[in-house]
Amino acid sequence: MIMWKGCIIIKKKFLLSITETYEKQIEVNAENPVQAEEIARDVYFNGDEILDKHCFSGVDFSIVKEIK
Repeated sequence: MIMWKGCIIIKKKFLLSITETYEKQIEVNAENPVQAEEIARDVYFNGDEILDKHCFSGVDFSIVKEIK
């Protein structure tokens, strides 16, 4: 609880989620879309393609719940 301009303001506590999104397009040679996605996943998880600050495409803030 705080006082501001003669008014009592009761502050509440909230749990928030911050989700950052990074995006990068890469080209892969594959026989079909399923294989292309598998190759892209392997490339990503092996660390061969790194998403950095230049790949940032957005951020989302959402309230998870009020903490009592």
